Amino acid sequence: MHWKKYAVLLPPFVLIFLLLVFSLPSSQSFYAMLVPLVFWMFYYSWACIEKKKKE
Repeated sequence: MHWKKYAVLLPPFVLIFLLLVFSLPSSQSFYAMLVPLVFWMFYYSWACIEKKKKE
């Protein structure tokens, strides 16, 4: 696991997640569950791009 990438990406995504959970109406709060999915997509994309640059 790339801890530096994880530490850089996690705080903004946690903040966005919390804002969505508390600001969206209960009928739309499931949209907040997309935030972790997007977080992991960014994380693995960044790791993959960096790995390809090393090769």
